[in-house]
Amino acid sequence: MTQIFDLIDALFSGFRGVVSPVLRLALMQILADAPYQFNHRSLPEPQYDFIVVGAGAAGSILAARLAETDARVLLLEAGGPAPPETSVPGLMPLTLGSDVDYHIKLNTPPHLQQGFQDNSSFLNIGRTMGGGSSINGLVYCRGHKLDFENWANLGNPGWDYESVLPYFKKSERYTGIVNPNTEKYHGRNGPVGVGPVSFNSTATEAFLKAGRELGYDVVEEVAPTRSGFVLQLNTIGAGVRQSTAERFLRPNVRKSNLFVLTRAPVTKILFDKNKRAIGVEFFSNKKHRQVRARKEVILAAGAVFSPQILMLSGVGPARHLQEMGIKVLHKLEGVGRNYQDHAAIYNLPFAVTDGVTNSIFDFLSPKNLVDYIKQKSGPWARPFGVESPSYVKLGDGPLDWPDVSVPLMNTARSNLGLIVAVSDGDDLSLETFDRLLGPLKGRDTIAFVPMLLRPKSRGRVTLKSTSPFVQPNVDPGFLSHPDDEELLIRAIRFSFSIANTNAMKAIGAKWLSKPLRGCEQHPDTSKSYWRCFTRQLVSSFYHPSSTCKMAPSSDPMAVVSPELKVHGLKSLRVVDASIMPQIVSGNTAAPTFMIAEKAADLIKRDWGYPVYPPS
Repeated sequence: MTQIFDLIDALFSGFRGVVSPVLRLALMQILADAPYQFNHRSLPEPQYDFIVVGAGAAGSILAARLAETDARVLLLEAGGPAPPETSVPGLMPLTLGSDVDYHIKLNTPPHLQQGFQDNSSFLNIGRTMGGGSSINGLVYCRGHKLDFENWANLGNPGWDYESVLPYFKKSERYTGIVNPNTEKYHGRNGPVGVGPVSFNSTATEAFLKAGRELGYDVVEEVAPTRSGFVLQLNTIGAGVRQSTAERFLRPNVRKSNLFVLTRAPVTKILFDKNKRAIGVEFFSNKKHRQVRARKEVILAAGAVFSPQILMLSGVGPARHLQEMGIKVLHKLEGVGRNYQDHAAIYNLPFAVTDGVTNSIFDFLSPKNLVDYIKQKSGPWARPFGVESPSYVKLGDGPLDWPDVSVPLMNTARSNLGLIVAVSDGDDLSLETFDRLLGPLKGRDTIAFVPMLLRPKSRGRVTLKSTSPFVQPNVDPGFLSHPDDEELLIRAIRFSFSIANTNAMKAIGAKWLSKPLRGCEQHPDTSKSYWRCFTRQLVSSFYHPSSTCKMAPSSDPMAVVSPELKVHGLKSLRVVDASIMPQIVSGNTAAPTFMIAEKAADLIKRDWGYPVYPPS
């Protein structure tokens, strides 16, 4: 039996990162509206009203909304059209580490991440149309009401919960059964299909029962103050991923005023002598080119690349720019600072009874493939990752504002290799892999992912080179605040509290991993052991944010105003997850959709275009 699992591991590894031409061709036939058909213009005009940099989760929405006016809009994307496998929810692991993923190596201090190869894990960021919305885990999560009340209280009027709720609803097309208590929080007419999973495994049902056993309610994801165990919502419609490129750009791509250029990375922003953004320089067809903006340049390149482009353009921390030999156009100390991510232990694996999780054999069976081809149903149509999260309060502060999430990853599918693919386990050192996951080989397996929702640690994005083609340094700052380490240890112990409930014992949940190398001197499962464990395996949940902080100009870390205009410059905004003053208490995709929807109205209003209030 072990040989069978080894063979499956080898086959999966062969597909991961480079999808076979045969599989890609087959998917082109299965998906009548697959992303590979996306039509884009090859040669832009010399001038447009708005230039949007980045066709990711935010940029695709923003460009499409601005094109609702008569303005001429140019959207520049560094990557290419999303390949067809990105549309299939169950194939999500194939995108990680592939040519549609920037796969950035994190810069962490030597005492952290020793369980990973080269003492560092990776940050997965979409490098394709739709950005992260084309390669992420398809989780639809808005965060908590108090996240946005906090944004407003930090000096950002118009970003409180009641003000942003309509913009969450504007992009959503909810397809699930409506609960009368939460109906008013759902959108019904937006482009992005959102709904619950089509099938809950036995492990997921046990997880929800475990929550009740521990005294937590099962709550809805969109509830403004959700605290408890949750049935996950996903950005899936009719069995197909709902990326922002597909849902916003495809219906508008033939508009005469919307121009999309792919494989065209922006290298810097152009300014006049009055510090007004007048265009951008970009690289396309092996040449550096320039294009002008009559009204605004809008950065939507994400929390890593928006600050990089600003710094390459001479906007950012003065000393750092001078050290890099870049002339300082405008000093803004906050550019690249305030980096936040949901620090997590990206695998606490537990063996469970055979048959209670989704099996790899179910996923690979010819019948299920036929079901997907004909009906877009079955394992291929379901997300490969989080099935059900929990949101709990384990630290200090308001009791109704959870600070920890422990999602259930029902992703083993009876095969160790598939845990590895989803958990970034290919970055683990071989010895860590053997100790953490080796004892589970051939077993049905689930995993918990203890995660900090509002870490106090802060990291930084800095330039590694003056070349725009060299990825910047990303120091995530994991555990740099001592409270984060303590809270993450509590989150690990809460994960074991879940595993030790009668509900989870009924499905055979059992911890089989061996002590990590370097932690053996600590008593197994003691606090000192989990401290050692945490320092070795803390990693990213792939939610970089907050590097172009939205705040009033009196804040030394401020980069943009509440209108998302870059402080001290003209005709330049930032619209993506980098503007979050503090990271939201959950996955960042849906809040990024909201930011783009709200920004579109802010821009339209400023330029006198009609604005139709979202319902």
